[in-house]
Amino acid sequence: MLNMKSLSFYFGLMFFLLIAISCGSRKEQSPAENKSLEINCSVEKVSADGSMLISEDSTYTIINAESRSAEKARSGQYSVKLVGGYGMGITIDSLNPNDYVKVSVWKLGGPEKGTLVVTDTATTVFYNAQKLPDKIDENGWERLEQEILVPENLPGGKLKIYVWNETSEPVYFDDLSIVKRWK
Repeated sequence: MLNMKSLSFYFGLMFFLLIAISCGSRKEQSPAENKSLEINCSVEKVSADGSMLISEDSTYTIINAESRSAEKARSGQYSVKLVGGYGMGITIDSLNPNDYVKVSVWKLGGPEKGTLVVTDTATTVFYNAQKLPDKIDENGWERLEQEILVPENLPGGKLKIYVWNETSEPVYFDDLSIVKRWK
């Protein structure tokens, strides 16, 4: 039979093990704590002052509505036309390490013209520029797509997403899609 001293030793050992295990474990976020995000912009909606594009669900704003054009469109009546420079950009925040972010946009303008950029806000930790399409539709629109696993050291938990045309020839962008999932 266990005496009081042995019983105290076993309880003390169990208490110590429980404390050690709980201090060493890392709390993982559940999907409920880290919600998914979906942003879709077909360039059809603009803010009242005409400066911002509005997402399909009217929840998010995307900069550079001034570059909106009715000359060509993949869906709807408008796209973003860039003749050199930057356009259609958004910063998403509240990102956590190992979140999965998928970004895509369609472009029309020829091979090696037009870029989808995903970067941290200071461009010091993460910068990725995608020019080559993974898919081309029947009308010649090319899809640029990036899949990102958010790095541990992402400053402020923010990613900046934008399109860029480094040439002096027009490139059209349409149907921006951003999806964030908890990983």
